[in-house]
Amino acid sequence: MPLSTSSSSRPIPDKVLSQYLLVGLLTGFLLVGIAEAMVRLKGGIPDVTDKPELWSAQRQRATDLGERAITLVGASRIQLGISLNALKQATGKEPVQLAIDGSSFLEILEDLANDPDVKGPILISATLESLNSTNDNERPVKWLKFYHDKFRGLWQPSVEQLLTAKLQTVSALYANIVPLDLLPEILFTDLRLSLNYLRTYPSRERDADYSLVVMPDFYLNRVFLDLGKEPPLKKIHDWKKFNKSVIEIARNTKPVINTSPAQFQRIYNALSKLKNRGVKVSIIYFPASALIKAIDNIRYPKQLWDKVTARLPATIVDYRDYPELQYELADGAHLDKSQKIEFTQRLARILKRLDAL
Repeated sequence: MPLSTSSSSRPIPDKVLSQYLLVGLLTGFLLVGIAEAMVRLKGGIPDVTDKPELWSAQRQRATDLGERAITLVGASRIQLGISLNALKQATGKEPVQLAIDGSSFLEILEDLANDPDVKGPILISATLESLNSTNDNERPVKWLKFYHDKFRGLWQPSVEQLLTAKLQTVSALYANIVPLDLLPEILFTDLRLSLNYLRTYPSRERDADYSLVVMPDFYLNRVFLDLGKEPPLKKIHDWKKFNKSVIEIARNTKPVINTSPAQFQRIYNALSKLKNRGVKVSIIYFPASALIKAIDNIRYPKQLWDKVTARLPATIVDYRDYPELQYELADGAHLDKSQKIEFTQRLARILKRLDAL
């Protein structure tokens, strides 16, 4: 007599397995969707992480695009102040954002000068101080090394970085990378993610939304950062007196600037190499306002800027020479996202008049 087969050992039909799988997938998507909505509700926004891989992907574009590229070099002012889409519409070229926040541009400019495939115009955001910077250049050096050692000429890293950046652009959950142990607390309690006034895109363009910061505290921190002093512990009640004291400190701490040609030999050599190759380079002094402008004008007077830049083989655009480039800035040093399109359009018109594009 044949042995009976128990129901528990019977194979599950393929149709039922497919249904289980579909339910599991739908449940997973639902949970991810709920988590995404909760992270956004708690203040999280899609934001791309700026890192060597992302920068290297853009550096590769500067080479691949050749004459069709317009490459941006500098620090936070040009990364926040230029609308890449507005620049593309104004010039017909493909903008490539290579600025690195808080860093010198000299190493990157030299790297572009040594690359014969870089043929399109280059826009540099600079101040008198950054033309011969002695700041910590660790990040540009490391990112350039990463590009040349692990990225240049390879298609796979570029594709992987593009996919990662695109996902961070659409998912606040993925962009914020909430630790698993904190996820329940963030999702089910009153705990909120800290608001970030900066947002980065896959192109490495950045927006600054100063409506999200606490004023005037944020502005004061910028002033004291520029001044090199710690923010005051007490609230400021007499702004006229405060402004006067900042000006006095700026005058008393005015640096001695060596404007001899030898001090600017590195940038001169890089610019000369680019010019000899037919690459148009523009050096742009981006807008400043309020006390930031006052401090800069005291420490780095315009006559010194004019003296130094007159010797450089590049087109010079100083916002102080163009009323249409002068803006009131929320932190005194950077354009708000609401100002950048208009500023980019105005700057592009000036560069065209100067035959710099």
